[in-house]
Amino acid sequence: MIGCALGAALLSLAPAALGYDPWGWLVWGREAAQLDLATGTGLSWKPLPVLITTPISLLGDLAPHAWLFAVRFAGLLALVLSFRLASRLGGRGAGALAAVALLLLPGWMRYVALGNLEPVLAALALGGGLAYLDGRRRTAFLLLGALALARPEAWPLLAVLGAQLWRSQPKARPLIVGAAAAVPALWFGPDWLAAGDPLAGGSVALAAPEALALQASDHPLLEALRRALDLLLAPLWVAAALAVRHRSPALRALVLSCFAWIAAVVVLAGAGYAGLGRFSLPAAAVLGAVGAGVAVDLVRRAPRSVRLAAPAMLAVLLGLAAAPRLGRLDEGWREARDRAVALETLVASVQRAGGGRAVAACRRVAVEGPFHTALAWRYDLELSRLGDTASTPRPRLDASRSRTTWAVREAGCPPREARASARLAPKRAGQSPSEGNDREGNGGEEP
Repeated sequence: MIGCALGAALLSLAPAALGYDPWGWLVWGREAAQLDLATGTGLSWKPLPVLITTPISLLGDLAPHAWLFAVRFAGLLALVLSFRLASRLGGRGAGALAAVALLLLPGWMRYVALGNLEPVLAALALGGGLAYLDGRRRTAFLLLGALALARPEAWPLLAVLGAQLWRSQPKARPLIVGAAAAVPALWFGPDWLAAGDPLAGGSVALAAPEALALQASDHPLLEALRRALDLLLAPLWVAAALAVRHRSPALRALVLSCFAWIAAVVVLAGAGYAGLGRFSLPAAAVLGAVGAGVAVDLVRRAPRSVRLAAPAMLAVLLGLAAAPRLGRLDEGWREARDRAVALETLVASVQRAGGGRAVAACRRVAVEGPFHTALAWRYDLELSRLGDTASTPRPRLDASRSRTTWAVREAGCPPREARASARLAPKRAGQSPSEGNDREGNGGEEP
């Protein structure tokens, strides 16, 4: 734990900026701390991150750094837990393979660099899997309950584990009753109180660009399944599937639960949701560790005739599967660096055009690019006050990008009558801020 904390502190020194959703969770955390929560726009509600950002928001300007530290701590902890889970099955070599497989998950470095929630969910899933295999079912239930506050795919698994605990451990019944009340209350209650509709988050999710794009594809279910299968190296999928016949009932139940999670992602994609690959990441993290352990264990127990060749064959298969991913390991950090430069430039341009007073005077602020939530945090705005430049009626403050510069125009926002403009080029000549929009689900990737 101390090592993870030190590692997270060192990673926090790297230039980075939060992604779209984390800025929004910080905004909601600040609003929740002020008892003035406003949901239903921008991104879809999920309780877990806001339960974390509400106390973090009390740190003021340090809150984004605290969130990044927490996510990077969780990312490093997930590597440790993956190593431990695989080592149970196949020794230290399997543990090392599992940690590498986690690092090679598509988007993993991006999630860590941009402060997305996935490293936290992977740590919860791996910790829950270890607790379940150790027979600590109440601990596993608590960790799965935390997952259920971020991903709806965990709900049926939580119900099944709760039913098992109800029968086997009567002393755990108050915990089960509390979870049965808390999970739906925290998912639907805030939207009901803040937006007037307990299903507002689901509506945002169904209207998210990612969800609409998936539904426009030829085979949404197959596409959602393909995205899930792309997460792990192919040999690890095969080894994880073989674990279904493992001699340990607990391990079999754990593996089947992970496959059920992925099936739920696919089913929800068929119901109109986004079905992004990262929705399956908690299950894939566990399956990757199990697959690594089973694969190495099979090699160790191979028949004498192939015992010498088996490690080399496994290494070749894993190397071929991993090779295309190795060159993309630093993409997330580069994107985070570029996003930090772009956001710094945007904020400087807004300051030149009037700053916080000009923003506060406008009923709505129009922003081009994935920085709505970042400006909402910076200028203490509700997410509903920000929109795209093409769809926002005047009066407004426009913040838009023009080639390699930011352009900010104050357009009819009282009390100023004269229009002001400012342009600020990126720090390095020829460098263009990242054009990528990380509205990963626009918050609304899940119901």
